[in-house]
Amino acid sequence: MVYDGLENYERAYARGKGVLFLTAHFGGWELSAFAHSLHGHWLHVVMRPMDNEYLDRMLQQYRTMHGNKTVAKDDSVRGLLAAMKAGETVGILMDTNMTPPQGVFVDFFGMAACTASGLARIALRTDAAVVPGFTIWDPELKRYRLRFDPAVELVRTGNLEADIVASGCGCTGGGRRDQRVRRGFTNVFPLEVRLYARFPSARDAYGRNHGV
Repeated sequence: MVYDGLENYERAYARGKGVLFLTAHFGGWELSAFAHSLHGHWLHVVMRPMDNEYLDRMLQQYRTMHGNKTVAKDDSVRGLLAAMKAGETVGILMDTNMTPPQGVFVDFFGMAACTASGLARIALRTDAAVVPGFTIWDPELKRYRLRFDPAVELVRTGNLEADIVASGCGCTGGGRRDQRVRRGFTNVFPLEVRLYARFPSARDAYGRNHGV
């Protein structure tokens, strides 16, 4: 694996207010945290425990092999706040399906899709840096490339709920992730493009209704 834009991550980390490593089920997402820790940049990884306890134990062992720590998704808020207070890094897969009130609707390829609002809430509360990062296969190098984009500029108008939606769009909607998917569609995890909660009248690209 090679780095691309590591200076964006290092600049954000140097602020000392914590880094929210924003990624998705895109490319080699499991390699992102693993390879990053091999280079001395350990982080907390938010994950949902597997239903199979033996498989869960095996994944925990691999994911924490080089210093990374896992945070259970159901109890992630406390862990995220503590990590940001300590100036640490937390990796979050932001493309899981949500429904209100846990999620907010943002634009995704021209459609309103419901995504988690927690990352934007924590970033606005703690002033942590939100740094998008994706591990994509480079066919010319024949290696994975871990690309860090510049930190997302959070929206602060004084209206918290509106700021969460606007900042959420900057993190997951009509901006960073759309661009990454367009640049490397073959890297998208097939199940990731599946079931986004939408408004009741919304239809997907195939004309099917998947409203909330």
